[in-house]
Amino acid sequence: MNKIDVKYDKGILLIYKGKKIYFDLIGMPSNKPDIIIFSHLHSDHFNSKIINKLKGTLIVMSKTSKHILEKIYGINNPSIIGVEDLSEHEFIGLHFKFTPSGHCAGSIQTSISDDIDIIYTGDINIEPRLILKPPPVLKSNILIIEATYGHPSYIFPSRTEIYRNILEEAKKKLEETGYLIIGGRTLGTSQELTALFSYSKIRRDIFVHKKIYVFNKIHEENYEPLGFYTPLNKDISKNGIVIKPLNIVFKHTDLNRLICTGWAVKWKNGYPLSSHSDFNHLIKYVNENGAEEIYAVYGFSKIFAKYLKREYDIDAYYL
Repeated sequence: MNKIDVKYDKGILLIYKGKKIYFDLIGMPSNKPDIIIFSHLHSDHFNSKIINKLKGTLIVMSKTSKHILEKIYGINNPSIIGVEDLSEHEFIGLHFKFTPSGHCAGSIQTSISDDIDIIYTGDINIEPRLILKPPPVLKSNILIIEATYGHPSYIFPSRTEIYRNILEEAKKKLEETGYLIIGGRTLGTSQELTALFSYSKIRRDIFVHKKIYVFNKIHEENYEPLGFYTPLNKDISKNGIVIKPLNIVFKHTDLNRLICTGWAVKWKNGYPLSSHSDFNHLIKYVNENGAEEIYAVYGFSKIFAKYLKREYDIDAYYL
């Protein structure tokens, strides 16, 4: 078996068979990459400036992420390859397969198969939801898995319960004032919220922030329809449901707001609707994956790795 090395170097660096494979690079690395793979285009996993600085380097992302890159960031780099879901490719002398991760439009898991099987999950969500099909749990010898909510205290209610709670509170606020401001991550949760309200029994106009509107349209071009909604032209509508980016809604003092993020599981106000898997679903992925060596990355990586080592006697490490 060829020795592998996994470390953090402005992104996840996997060294295998002498090749330097970078995942989700957000800064200039200390090594020259042989290939860079972006699991998705959230700002904590992607930096457009790096793509411009590393022209000529082989860069791989999903076809949908490449669409986002061109539409949102105006980057059309000939070194970037947009891959189809479930497609297989030979790059730098290794065999790669790219599988959806269920996190957001364009998000992918990466499998590398040779004399061993290696998987990098990127950000994942394996729970069934209104948008995106739940991704498969992949098998491997070595697993590099996200641990955003890799702490035992981050266990979410079922999706059905979260949906019901959001709609009940929304209905109450709408009956009181006629309008509602709701915040979610621009790419991922906001598409789920658009679909949730659009297909609910709440018959109110839905307005989405201009940034969310663009991502909604890209989502619909590549996945399922999200229902009926209108781009928000005014700062605040006092008649209907307004979906805005999370960072904007955090600044609102208006009491007629709902905040949706996984971190809200610890808050008195807010709803833990997240595009990430919670702790229990991360454990489920690990158990079904069957890897004998695991690297936890992001979030509660240290706590998650120690938990796997203590409770399951798995060789688990953290970056």
